[in-house]
Amino acid sequence: MHKGMSADPAILMPEHIALPDVPAIFVNAEECALLTTDGELQTLSHAEAIPLIRNTAVMVCHAPYTKARLGFEEFFTFDVLELFAFVHPAKFCVPTPVGLCRALGCNVPTDFEDYTFALMDIARALLSDLQKDALSDKADPVKIAGVMDLKGKGWPWAQYIFSALGQDYNPEMDISSRAALNVWKHLPEWADDAPEPPSSHDSVSEEEAAEKLQELLSVGDQPAEIRPQQKSYTNAV
Repeated sequence: MHKGMSADPAILMPEHIALPDVPAIFVNAEECALLTTDGELQTLSHAEAIPLIRNTAVMVCHAPYTKARLGFEEFFTFDVLELFAFVHPAKFCVPTPVGLCRALGCNVPTDFEDYTFALMDIARALLSDLQKDALSDKADPVKIAGVMDLKGKGWPWAQYIFSALGQDYNPEMDISSRAALNVWKHLPEWADDAPEPPSSHDSVSEEEAAEKLQELLSVGDQPAEIRPQQKSYTNAV
């Protein structure tokens, strides 16, 4: 393990991806599939599931949707949808287990009971993708996760991001949020406005040139007289 605070590419990444030791749940309109930490799969009614997850942490996909379906909010979540947004911030996916599986190339669940296993596969795939992130030198995931962790009181995925990237997790370590989140410094400079268009090469007729000369010499209280030399030069240009 390396004790620094950056995703150094020289660090040997762990082969084993550590996942939260928590149950995984998936709910539909009437039932809740619950995969316990012992690997036991249970299909329960919403009312039966609520006492089992009260004030505990569970793995879900789309925490607000899950809590709304259950009609119950007194539990903590490891949301794989949040982890997807962290690992692939510019990538689209349908915000469901099926959508995440398709975006990540995981096996798509077909039966209701398969969804909880899919959540574990999704989490493992995302942390594995983080190990292969080619842009980690521009936006250090370890430092960003450390800021989001809020010294152990914030985002619950933080310590598993540390672990996946071969870093020791210390919730008491101070991390400068200004430095960790300053990803803009790696972007190339750009202008606020569009560049000026190139000079045009449209031809001007003698008549148009003479009219413009007349306009310029007519400015003021006493218009100047067009001299033959001026007119000849204007026509030549």
